[in-house]
Amino acid sequence: MVAAIESVMSGQLSIRKAAAEFNVPKSSLGDRIHGRVQHGKKNGPDTLLTPADEANLSHKINNRNLLHVAVGDHDGQRLDRCFKNRT
Repeated sequence: MVAAIESVMSGQLSIRKAAAEFNVPKSSLGDRIHGRVQHGKKNGPDTLLTPADEANLSHKINNRNLLHVAVGDHDGQRLDRCFKNRT
């Protein structure tokens, strides 16, 4: 995508030709060229968990699945409090 954006911005290729040459969606390339979407920025709301919190939660859930232990209501309530404190 970066190479396609650079080729269009430098005037070497049109959006359509750059999309075809670099195998990227024409609409996505056009959105970035025209400033409707920032390249590298994620769409949607900000995340609630840090990457470390997410990895920790995933690890705990996977361990419980391996042990065939259900995630209980108490765990769900703790998660709810965690999310409420971050918003």
